[in-house]
Amino acid sequence: MFDHAMRIRDYLKTRLDVELGRAAQSNIIHVETMQHSMIQQGTVSSSQGQIASALDVAALAALIHEIRSADLLLSGTDRSILNGDLETIEAQLRRPHPTLVIVRESLRSARAALEGAGAALLAAKVAQFLGLLPF
Repeated sequence: MFDHAMRIRDYLKTRLDVELGRAAQSNIIHVETMQHSMIQQGTVSSSQGQIASALDVAALAALIHEIRSADLLLSGTDRSILNGDLETIEAQLRRPHPTLVIVRESLRSARAALEGAGAALLAAKVAQFLGLLPF
């Protein structure tokens, strides 16, 4: 019986809030990690937009050159994987409009190979560049 009374009370309070124009809603958002995102709450007939910056081709080419110039301790398989990732990125950079998904995934794979090779500084630079990529 008590539960039923509580539901009625909550319903009546909500109806009263609506009648009086008071906001009866509460939102709590916990975001662990978010990049290039927008949140919009409690609005009526609103819109929002976001413009992403273009891929910095020169900066990415310089990063690839830096990785290629590094003296990395990689096994044959790991070196082949890293070279494949770098070649994929270089091929995308030659396109008039690089496909960002391919660039992003190749960078993620290259970062993993660099971390495995003990090249933490280069891996951190790749991670930083990944954070700058639009969507």
